[in-house]
Amino acid sequence: MKTKSLLTMLITLVSFLTMQAHNIWIETSADAQIGKSQEVKVFFGESDSVTPTDRWFSNIKDFEIYVTSPSGKKIKIENKTKNVKYYSVSFVPKEKGVYVISLKHIVKDIFRKMKITYQAVALCSTDADDDSKKILGEAPLQLEIDAKKLEIDEEKTFNLVHDGKKEKRQKAVVEAANTWTKNLYSDQDGEVRFVPLWEGGYLIEYSSQKDEKGLYNGQPYEINYEIITLKLNTK
Repeated sequence: MKTKSLLTMLITLVSFLTMQAHNIWIETSADAQIGKSQEVKVFFGESDSVTPTDRWFSNIKDFEIYVTSPSGKKIKIENKTKNVKYYSVSFVPKEKGVYVISLKHIVKDIFRKMKITYQAVALCSTDADDDSKKILGEAPLQLEIDAKKLEIDEEKTFNLVHDGKKEKRQKAVVEAANTWTKNLYSDQDGEVRFVPLWEGGYLIEYSSQKDEKGLYNGQPYEINYEIITLKLNTK
């Protein structure tokens, strides 16, 4: 009986940790063209193990996704298409500059006493010379980063922003397409640095977890978990 109980506890723990590792992220080409359709893909799961759309947890499939133009116009992107491993949408850029794609979704069901809020952001640009800084996402969790394309062996910096303030000594996780993962910490100015060593995608994750008792959709929770992701590519 003790062995069976221990096994049950281990399975529960693994399930909990696995769910915590799951993210939503957005993928799109960093290069956009005025007047040409820009495809955007939304994934759920882990960067090296995508969860099929038929198995997405709770109401995650009901996410809403937006695009903000260089002039600041924010528009909901309609007509999601379900694929085996991702949902896709598209929009047509009409302005010169950097576009911000974003989604924020609070999961309807409480998981292991956690209320979960996912954010995902991405950048694309119709102007290769525009390397302006952007604050991505919605408070309390945001990322600040320039729009310059990611280059192999060239340092990339970004800031962790919490409740409108740059956070020092906070953790961000960077995952490469080859499963290389590293925990990085912001400095006194809230800045994080990393150097991409291989071609492919790099997923930036910044999360917050705090003890907080409350009700959401009539369900009690004890932990408020929030995460924001940004996918960058070297090509």
